[in-house]
Amino acid sequence: MAIGSWMAQYRWYFVATTSSLLAYSFYKTYHAGCVVPRKNKIILWATAGISISLTAYTVLKPYFL
Repeated sequence: MAIGSWMAQYRWYFVATTSSLLAYSFYKTYHAGCVVPRKNKIILWATAGISISLTAYTVLKPYFL
């Protein structure tokens, strides 16, 4: 039994929370009239890419093994 296996039952709650927070971050970043530094946009896109990659990995892992 893995150390974090008890968290597997909450996976979809974490995915939903992450998706909601990313959507809110994109809304606040690209909302009309808002001026956001370029560095913040790069960090947002990097975080989104990592989050989507890790979520896709956990969902698609059983199909590759």
